[in-house]
Amino acid sequence: MVAKIILNHASGFGNICAYTMDREKAKIIHTEGIRLGSSQFIAEQLNMYANSNNRVKYPVGHIVLSFSKELNGKLSDNVQKFIAMDYLTKMDIKNTAIAIVAHSDKSHPHVHILYSKNDFNGRKINDSHSKLKSLKAVNELNIKYGLKNERINSPFTDSKSKYYIAKKELKYAIHNAIHGKSKVGNWNDLQKLLNLKGIHTEFKTKGNSNEIQGVSFSKDGFRFKGSEISREFSFSKIEQTFQDTKEISNSLSNISSVITIASESFKSKEQNQVLNLIFDLASGIQAEQENENQQKKRKSKLKY
Repeated sequence: MVAKIILNHASGFGNICAYTMDREKAKIIHTEGIRLGSSQFIAEQLNMYANSNNRVKYPVGHIVLSFSKELNGKLSDNVQKFIAMDYLTKMDIKNTAIAIVAHSDKSHPHVHILYSKNDFNGRKINDSHSKLKSLKAVNELNIKYGLKNERINSPFTDSKSKYYIAKKELKYAIHNAIHGKSKVGNWNDLQKLLNLKGIHTEFKTKGNSNEIQGVSFSKDGFRFKGSEISREFSFSKIEQTFQDTKEISNSLSNISSVITIASESFKSKEQNQVLNLIFDLASGIQAEQENENQQKKRKSKLKY
């Protein structure tokens, strides 16, 4: 068994419930805190709990548990429910509205777990370190239920997978490109630098216009949205970084100009001071010579 935590930024459960429940080979095998009905009716109930705490920005929880192909047709609804509930317990997801939907439309059986990240008391469910907790939970359940742990391209179940490696390399390359010592300051330079490392950059435009609203990066056959790699790598965040870099560069240039002018002014003043000093020394030497000459003249007069 493997688990995939889907980072869902949707504001509600409407589309997710329709996707998971409104299909031929979908079956709701367990619910908590909600009544059965249409996908829309269930979504409304889940949304009621999800919207109970406005401080939680993304209250929609969605996890997929996938089993081995060898278990296709061999897992009963109850067994899948027990495994899913056991997984949720190990993830500390409790006291909240839950809907578990089993799918048999693919070669491997799998269940979708939909839940509100706000519990029945309106408190946010702690989801920190969820990926590590999920990996640990999956390993324990595979041993407990004698399930096969297949390797798939998922960063949540196999840290050495090509998927994870590609994502890690992308994050490292992009970070160095916009924050490193030789950082770039615009999209063209960023594309050229990433191309040298085998990374393709693709922009998403708004409708039929030329307005760019998103960016994706591809490497080794894997494609990621910028925000999937890191929140700081969305199009808007990278664009803002370029603007900040430009402003800092302009500020440093202005400061440098001021320093140069001040330095030249200081040099000219310093030169004047040196010239004045030389003039004073020359004047002093000349005065001493005149005094010596006058004294010699006086001595010569006294002799005569």
